[in-house]
Amino acid sequence: MHAQEIGYVWNTLGPAATKSETARALSRQMHQRWVRFIATGTPGADWPMYAPAWRQALVFDSVSQVKQLAPLYEDPTFPGQAFKL
Repeated sequence: MHAQEIGYVWNTLGPAATKSETARALSRQMHQRWVRFIATGTPGADWPMYAPAWRQALVFDSVSQVKQLAPLYEDPTFPGQAFKL
């Protein structure tokens, strides 16, 4: 869903999500990263700056980690991410 991450980024989850400790922990983690980025210009040493040649991104989950992104048009998780006319 579009913009679903906003509640996590700003630590403002709705009532249903706040019942889950997993959701609250993920929200705290994402919020701390954004606050650090706003204050210092970097979200953390373990979150590399994006570069098209490397295509790496920090994937937030119960164990967040840097992952190589699938090539554009080949990611079945986000088939519409590279809409082309």
